[in-house]
Amino acid sequence: MGLEALKVELAKKTQSESLRIDSEAKIEIKRLREEAKREYENRRETAQNEAKESIAREKMRIPAARLKAKRLIQDAKYEIVTEAFEELKKMLNARMSSGKKEYEKMLDALIKEGLEEIGTKNAIINVRKQDLQFAKKYGKTAEISCSGGAIISSEDGKLRINNTFEAILEKKRELLEQSAFEMLKVK
Repeated sequence: MGLEALKVELAKKTQSESLRIDSEAKIEIKRLREEAKREYENRRETAQNEAKESIAREKMRIPAARLKAKRLIQDAKYEIVTEAFEELKKMLNARMSSGKKEYEKMLDALIKEGLEEIGTKNAIINVRKQDLQFAKKYGKTAEISCSGGAIISSEDGKLRINNTFEAILEKKRELLEQSAFEMLKVK
């Protein structure tokens, strides 16, 4: 084999090797592009999923925050109403101690109302110690612990009308609270 034949053979092998390398390079480039594309798609999908999860978490936090805010507002309203109710009790006690005649008028009306509800004149009038003398004009009396008013009981104890200030306030509390909450309604 001559030099010329060797050159031709070497040129064929070089060209063949070059085509093989070129073909392998194209295959590798195609594989790398597909891999890069898959990696890009995976990262994009992961980012989208993370964004969706983040949005879902935020969407869940909003109602929870609204609920918490509502509860805080309701607690504040309840505290205001409770404070107002306690202030009302203080005002009532102050009014009782400042005007004896006014208090006696009120006590008289409460006792008469209780006697009327029981339907008998023979009743036991339960009042605070300082009101015993005043209540004696209605019949038998007994001492109780209260801030004012009276508990009127039938002699046999089967009927009992609680017209103490505490009972009256408690009876009216729900109505007073409802009115106060209406006044405090946030727009």
